[in-house]
Amino acid sequence: MLRSLLRVSSASVPRSFPSTLITRHASTTPAVKPNIKMLAEIRKTIEGISMMKAKEALIQTNNDFEKALEWVREDEAKAGIKKAEKLKDRQALEGLIGVVVGEVGEHGNRGAIVELNCETDFVSRNDLFKGLVSQIASTALLVVDGPSTPAEGQKGLVQDVAIADLLQAPILPDPTPAAAGSTPAAHEFATVQESITKMIAKLGENISLRRCSVVHLPENQRGMVLTGGATHGGDKHPYAGKMGALSVMTLVSKQGGSKKVTPSAAVTTLSR
Repeated sequence: MLRSLLRVSSASVPRSFPSTLITRHASTTPAVKPNIKMLAEIRKTIEGISMMKAKEALIQTNNDFEKALEWVREDEAKAGIKKAEKLKDRQALEGLIGVVVGEVGEHGNRGAIVELNCETDFVSRNDLFKGLVSQIASTALLVVDGPSTPAEGQKGLVQDVAIADLLQAPILPDPTPAAAGSTPAAHEFATVQESITKMIAKLGENISLRRCSVVHLPENQRGMVLTGGATHGGDKHPYAGKMGALSVMTLVSKQGGSKKVTPSAAVTTLSR
């Protein structure tokens, strides 16, 4: 009797699901198909974004290009903050020096030098990291002013910049010629700190801004300040390398500081 009941019970259990149920629940086709042209444009606009992340952005925003860009930035920011918190205690002993010199001010030209650290030499050779170094140096050159009076123990025209101030400055686009044709939308409304945080998410290493100095041009400077800068060991990158330096010379006319001083090509070369 028991065997009979078991046989009946076993036979009453369906051996397969209806095909309609399988079809209904096994489908993974997205409701929105990513636009191929927009997909390529997103990857061109936001350097380093993966194909899958770009697809997800278009699916989540129903192929709205501007909203997709905003979705990617918000996603990068969240991922970066989480990653930075996880890696913040890891030592960052590698990195690069960034040096940028430009024509700023009537008394001469400004210069900026920064040190950005990462964990490994492998990441320091990454083009994204090099671009970030040159961006930060360019930002320090044009956005951050040196102190009106030298800090205690400091002399000359090269003055240290508070890292906290530079981190809160809006980051400028990469000044390298290769980045000249890139879309500036990827850099909008991002501070130096936010850009570093996003880079941590992309490269998977702790990244920290260690120090920064700028050539400060006092208003009462007599003569012209001529700034030269150079880097070395950055795989021919124009603004970043393993070593970097700023040199500062003051040119004064023989007739006095009131006469306009124009540096010769030889003097400009010497400053570099």
